[in-house]
Amino acid sequence: MAHAAANSQNLPLYRYLGGEGPFRLPVPAFDIFCGGSHAENSSDFQEYLVIPAGLPSFREALEAGAAVYKSLMEVLRSRGYSINEGGSGPLSAPVHSNQEGVELIASAIEMAGYKLGEQCFIGIDAATSELYKDGKYTLDSEG
Repeated sequence: MAHAAANSQNLPLYRYLGGEGPFRLPVPAFDIFCGGSHAENSSDFQEYLVIPAGLPSFREALEAGAAVYKSLMEVLRSRGYSINEGGSGPLSAPVHSNQEGVELIASAIEMAGYKLGEQCFIGIDAATSELYKDGKYTLDSEG
């Protein structure tokens, strides 16, 4: 259907679907801290993400993701955590709650020189199917 519509307007398919505006890359999301079934003695949530959606270019967003990852290592070390690297790259540490995972990433964002809620945001993959037990959702690290 889209091919026919593009042909009827003498446009290439990509231009018909994408429009006339400038091409822009999507905002990357970086899985920098893992918990749940991906890490032992950690939070309930499977992945904590940094989303640098407030930066003007893909290049700057990529740099922010790397800087926050490095800062997270420093934050974890400064607080005495033993650090593990997950199989696909994110860090893990024996945090005591889901909130603590968020607070660690917020600290890493600020340490890297970015503004939380303006330049970088925190995302969570809660993997809720892993939290569903005996007919209800359970957050074990919350007590």
